[in-house]
Amino acid sequence: MKAGRVLMVFASVAGVIWLFGAVNLPRAVMVGDNLKQAKVIGAKAKIVFKVADEEGTPVPGAEISAGLFLWSTDHNAVNGKTDREGVLVVRGVTVGVVRYSVNKAGYYYTHGNFYIPKLPGASLKDGKWQPYGMEQKVVLKRIRNPIPMYAHPEIYRYDYFFPKLNTTYGFDAFKMDWIQPFGTGEHVDLLFEFTGIGFECNTNQLFNGNLLKGTLTMTWADQECGFYPASIEDSGLKSPHHADSNQTFMTSITLKKQFDINRKIVNLDASERITNMEEKCLVFRVRPRFSPDGKRIGVHYGKIYLPVVFTDLYPSESNKGAARLNINIYTNPTENDTNLEFLPYHSLNYPNERSKQPNIAP
Repeated sequence: MKAGRVLMVFASVAGVIWLFGAVNLPRAVMVGDNLKQAKVIGAKAKIVFKVADEEGTPVPGAEISAGLFLWSTDHNAVNGKTDREGVLVVRGVTVGVVRYSVNKAGYYYTHGNFYIPKLPGASLKDGKWQPYGMEQKVVLKRIRNPIPMYAHPEIYRYDYFFPKLNTTYGFDAFKMDWIQPFGTGEHVDLLFEFTGIGFECNTNQLFNGNLLKGTLTMTWADQECGFYPASIEDSGLKSPHHADSNQTFMTSITLKKQFDINRKIVNLDASERITNMEEKCLVFRVRPRFSPDGKRIGVHYGKIYLPVVFTDLYPSESNKGAARLNINIYTNPTENDTNLEFLPYHSLNYPNERSKQPNIAP
């Protein structure tokens, strides 16, 4: 008798659920069974994060936060720490967008993202992104020796203004300013020239659909000085730890931009010797010192993060100059020291910034 009543109650509850839907009960995760669906509603993913240092040694205890994105801003957040082999396995449903960050004391914070459908060999099978168990290798860079440098406050680019277009101006990489009388600079480390068509065009030129073109040339002024390009990484330290003094240093680079009448960039070009300029760091050397017999015995190293932004200004801004230059530059104060690790809030040009607590080095 009791068994019969239990069955009746169970049947009644099941009927209610069938009629009205199990709104408040856990539902099975819906996944796409073909590529088109998976890109919209998601598919199951298994990602094996492998974290190591620059020498390839596994980093245990690294904190990983992974976001497996679904619709718009929705995502499955997975947090965990790597095991003794530097491994953390992440599972979840995603439309293919994965963003992650990795952090551990003594290392630079590192982050990245990828889109599974664009990965080599990626596919979909049985509602799962393939390979199911794909590896994502992450390199954590050690914090070695961040130092104060000649730089602008914090970690942001700084605006300069060209007094005139089509004119060359000297720049002091220690004073971080134009050479006198346009700034406080005393030694010409670099030469900047912005040539092209700016707001000096007449009204007819601006509104006849003509494109505004600009070219920025950076030239290292001193003998045996120049730059070489280095890759930027998704790390708190985007540049290499040290400059490579054995590299071939180029003396000049030309960047080209083309704007429409609304100042929107429609084309970006660069020196033929460098590709993917948006993802580069220019490691440079300046201020050479020579022995009596002409041998170089001293030099200072530094870095410039690209892109270097330059644009013409609207007439209302003409009181500041004919064009804007936006640059992120650091110079090591110690001769022959190749260290490129900057200690945030410790700019030698802005000593008051030192009262602020450092966060992460750029």
